[in-house]
Amino acid sequence: MLTAVRPQGRPLILHHWATWCEPCEEELPRIEGLGRALAEHADLLGISWDLFEDGGPEEEVAKKVETFAAQLGLSWDNVLVSAPPEQLFEALGLDHQKIPQTVVLGADGQVLHHARGPMDEAQISRVYALLTGS
Repeated sequence: MLTAVRPQGRPLILHHWATWCEPCEEELPRIEGLGRALAEHADLLGISWDLFEDGGPEEEVAKKVETFAAQLGLSWDNVLVSAPPEQLFEALGLDHQKIPQTVVLGADGQVLHHARGPMDEAQISRVYALLTGS
């Protein structure tokens, strides 16, 4: 579970995405805005599923993700999942096996919000309010 691998301290937003995912690309600017707005309140980490569809060498796929993120001006760190999808789903307790999806964890590691699919402006506002208390 995430609580076992995440030290307590600050809320964490885990955003699952991939370069080949059109809804992800459309949503990424909203996630970037949320991350910037919450910089004092929470950390944001991207989890790229690019290796799930792209059979290229891991180093090349990582470079592709890095270049894509830079072109979009994404300010957060991203990790590239090299394990099989089933291991990721089990390790993170994901009941939704599609992207995009966003999991918001409280400082104690508990799931506060799980968006299955692209977040619209209303969801972005709810997450902001949830993490800022406003």
